[in-house]
Amino acid sequence: MSLLNTTTTPQFLEEQPDWSQPVTLENAWVTEIQESRDGSEQRSARREKPRYRLEYAIAALNIGEFSQRRAKSLLEQMAAIVVPIWTDPHTSAGTVTVAAGQTVTLGSGMDTHKFKVGGYCYFVQTGKVSVFRQITAVGTTTITVAAGGTVSFTAGAEVYPCLTGLPSEGISFLLSKLDDNQEAVAIEEL
Repeated sequence: MSLLNTTTTPQFLEEQPDWSQPVTLENAWVTEIQESRDGSEQRSARREKPRYRLEYAIAALNIGEFSQRRAKSLLEQMAAIVVPIWTDPHTSAGTVTVAAGQTVTLGSGMDTHKFKVGGYCYFVQTGKVSVFRQITAVGTTTITVAAGGTVSFTAGAEVYPCLTGLPSEGISFLLSKLDDNQEAVAIEEL
């Protein structure tokens, strides 16, 4: 497998999961374990934050749409794929004008491991065009997003952290058609 093409625009996938099917978010840590002759162990973390893997099913697209998206997502292209972590919605506490690239205050209990500088977040609000924005800074209850677009969101907008990655091992395409009604999405963080 060749290296990720960082000059290619990421593919953004914003279809929501079929909530009647399981949505799985797994995290993985790497720990090095050294054992001495007397049997005692010393452990050291090899990763500061966990690596996430997201898997879920979505309602199937028609054959033409599925073929077009599948062609865009070939591993040979090696473009990163950005998917909202649908299981972790946060709510904005105030108005957000993403065109200005401003700081967004989120409610308490924000999981800062899932919002990463250089990663993306996804804004959703009824009656507005949903958008992905790159994160430039993360605080304890705030994120700062890069400027772009013209959409503004009022308090109460949903903000999702996003996973940037590639299809999980063994899956040659971003999406696998399960049957006429469902497709599977399986992404592993870079």
